[in-house]
Amino acid sequence: MCLFTLFLMSCVSPQKIPRCEVNKIIEGNIQDLQNGYSLKIPSNWIAYKDIHCELTYSPNEWSDKDFGWIHVQLYHNIDKEFYKRYSNIDDFVMSHVKIINKNLGNPRVEILTLQHQRYGEFRILKFDKEIFGNIYTYTKVYYFFESSGYEINYFTEITDYEKYLPDFIKMVESFEIKE
Repeated sequence: MCLFTLFLMSCVSPQKIPRCEVNKIIEGNIQDLQNGYSLKIPSNWIAYKDIHCELTYSPNEWSDKDFGWIHVQLYHNIDKEFYKRYSNIDDFVMSHVKIINKNLGNPRVEILTLQHQRYGEFRILKFDKEIFGNIYTYTKVYYFFESSGYEINYFTEITDYEKYLPDFIKMVESFEIKE
């Protein structure tokens, strides 16, 4: 029993758990928190840290609903080494498709390839997944620039997808990598 308790305590040590104020609206300038990138957020959206302490954006009207079900996140700063281990956009995207298929039961993933004037070829993935009896739509935008990957995610219930899609498109169009 003593070894079991010691094992549990070592897995949950305070040094390993990220500490932040979860779901607390971040007031003022968020550019300092956008480490390595810039993303313009519509005035009707708010910024906050999610349960993983990642900078997340949601429509202001969702702030009283624990945010969560409509959000946009940019993954690059979670584990920079993870995003630097790929050699090109195809390796980067296909590794994520494999993760999606493994973790979400092989949803039908649509992939669109587009060209960005500055960052070159990029990919958009879109798929639906049932969670707790509701269907959610995921849209993931993947960039690969100077040997590093960037991933922007949009996640919402399928019934709200079109409502917030114009805001998401504006955010993606505003995306810049800080060099």
